[in-house]
Amino acid sequence: MFIYDFDKLDISRKVYDGCEPKTCLSDGRHFYVLKEPRPMKGNIPSSRKDQQAEYYYNCISEYLGSEIFNLCGIETQKTYLGNFTCHDGVKRLCVACEDFTTDEKYLDLDTGKTSVLLISMAMYKHDFKRQGTNDDTLVGREDGDAYLDELDYIWLNSKYLKDKYEKIKKEYYNRFVVDALIGNPDRHNGNWGFLVPASGDEKIKEIFKISPVYDCGASFLSQANSNRLVEVLNSKELLQTRFNDFPKTQVSPRLQNGLTGIKFGSYFNSLENEELNKAIIEMTPKIKEVLPDIYDLIDDMVYSEVISKSRGNFYKTFIEGRFNNIILSSYLKLEKVSDCSIDKEKDDEMER
Repeated sequence: MFIYDFDKLDISRKVYDGCEPKTCLSDGRHFYVLKEPRPMKGNIPSSRKDQQAEYYYNCISEYLGSEIFNLCGIETQKTYLGNFTCHDGVKRLCVACEDFTTDEKYLDLDTGKTSVLLISMAMYKHDFKRQGTNDDTLVGREDGDAYLDELDYIWLNSKYLKDKYEKIKKEYYNRFVVDALIGNPDRHNGNWGFLVPASGDEKIKEIFKISPVYDCGASFLSQANSNRLVEVLNSKELLQTRFNDFPKTQVSPRLQNGLTGIKFGSYFNSLENEELNKAIIEMTPKIKEVLPDIYDLIDDMVYSEVISKSRGNFYKTFIEGRFNNIILSSYLKLEKVSDCSIDKEKDDEMER
């Protein structure tokens, strides 16, 4: 795989929010959000020359997670790995995420300005109030809390979203399945959204389209150091937990129960969410087909010394375990339910 030298790009004044240090870069055609790795807690380097301190693997997870979404046929932000001189003066492996609002198809050729804005679900303002409160922004909270029943109500009732209700619902749950595969706990309302026209006085208006997937940096246990991954690989109990219950999502099924998060394994296998069931049926064959490509991608990252062999082994084990225990398991249950329904219909017809 090709590793870029991001120091060759121009630094822009454009500013992006988020928890990682970010720099806006430009190659003269596109803007890129460059994300730096963060030192692991308790492992901060004592000097610029200290290269032994281990950093979070958020950059690796961002790249790998995005590539997997793309392989699964879901439109995703383009990401690139490369070296960059970080804020502390040390050159490290970082990830550059293309700013999809500056894609040529959205740019005015005369002014160079973009015709679209990215509006996250957390920032979306709606034309109704949450029952029993004076909150007229509903999900406009900075923490991005997400509840599946509340989201469905918004999509169905908001004057800005209701015309695309079915499309939004289908896309959301298809992405939910891939997030389960890569162990992404961070798809809160600030980490997905819509592209809207940039012109006009209103900041929020009729959506143009659902935005490409972005922000996959929390997937693949990105905050686990190398020793922890080896420990997990050597423990059947720890592996099984990560194949099913850990990490949990920042999304919860129902508003009235408060934010407790979803354990992917138990929630998928419960078959209680009909919309998720439809996504499982659609996405499982697609994911199964591209699993060899995902493993090849991870092997290429090992060969290129982007990640260690042990981390590569963990990623492949993690993917295989979560596919079998969460996605394929629920898919097979749904197939069995479907077969039983067909048999019952045949029996009913014979009785008639």
